[in-house]
This record gives sequence, C-alpha cells and structure tokens, in this order.
Amino acid sequence: MKNICVVGGGIAGLFAARVLAEKNYQVKVLEGAAEPGGLLRSFHGPHGQDFDYGTHVMRETGHSEVDALMFSHLSD
Repeated sequence: MKNICVVGGGIAGLFAARVLAEKNYQVKVLEGAAEPGGLLRSFHGPHGQDFDYGTHVMRETGHSEVDALMFSHLSD
C-alpha cells in the first residue's frame, strides 16, 4: 500500500483524500488550521452568531462521477 500526503484540508484536499482512500491508498491530510474545511467552515461569534469563512454553496459539477462522490453521503 502506498502512502500519500495531501496538503490542505479544504474541500479540494478532503475530496482528493477521499478519492485516494477509496482506491486503497493510505492517506494523511495536513491542515494548518485547527479544523478542516477551508472556506466551507463557519465560526461562532462572541454573541452566538454564526459567520461563514467563504462560499457555502456546493453545486453539481455536471460530471456524474464527481457529483456522486461529493453528494452521496449527504442527507436531505
């Protein structure tokens, strides 16, 4: 089994890590922030408000294989 290191725990890094793991690679994700997610993360303000770091809209790509991988584990 090959070992692969993915640098960055944003959506692209996490997606790449998932695809590689499904292909039986041993994957380690390195992320500089305290939590993974990159611009898809949110944080709680001091008075209980929620703030988005960046884009939170995940859309279909038009590529059925990619869309299936991205959305297959999401619930309605």
